[in-house]
Amino acid sequence: MRQMLYVLALAAAIGGVAGPASAVGCPSAAATFVEKVGKQVTDTVANASMSSSQRLNQFRAIFRENADFPTMGRVALGTWWNKLPESRRGEYYGLVENLVVRVMFARLEEFAGQQYGIAVRRCNPIGTRGKQFLVEGPVQTAGGNQLIDVAWSILINRNNEYKVLDVQVAGVWLTLQKREEFDSFLRANGGDVAALLADLHSKVGT
Repeated sequence: MRQMLYVLALAAAIGGVAGPASAVGCPSAAATFVEKVGKQVTDTVANASMSSSQRLNQFRAIFRENADFPTMGRVALGTWWNKLPESRRGEYYGLVENLVVRVMFARLEEFAGQQYGIAVRRCNPIGTRGKQFLVEGPVQTAGGNQLIDVAWSILINRNNEYKVLDVQVAGVWLTLQKREEFDSFLRANGGDVAALLADLHSKVGT
């Protein structure tokens, strides 16, 4: 039930309609996009010639180019979104970017120095507009041994570009995780979005 509500939230955030997957096919370009981003990610994390901070910076650059952090941010705030002043949205997007990138990097960094890649196994559409897709692409070694389950929620934006909307690592959707954390914090702090931003700044060290 929680996962279905999350899919509905994602569809609403991009102006889509969640519905039966069978109505729309999954284009090969969706899998190709995940393969491209996945290779950039795994090549970066596996690069033993770089320091951890250098890998993190490169990792962030990859996602900055290929992810839709504004939509991630709206989904993560959920019903609290309207309480975020427009003047602080850019600040908030940057914090979400930092959080998501750091969490995903930490989960893959344990494989630093190993040769591995993303194996795209399945692609299914989300909703009926043909704009959002769920691609399963677990991390595996060069010998084919699976290291960790990874799934990618991707969308086609208004510029007809594929973007990462969320990533599931070891069964946990990163944006969904942040949505639950933010909601819990805001409920405990009287819906004070400024307090949430201050808390996020402290977590990312900015």
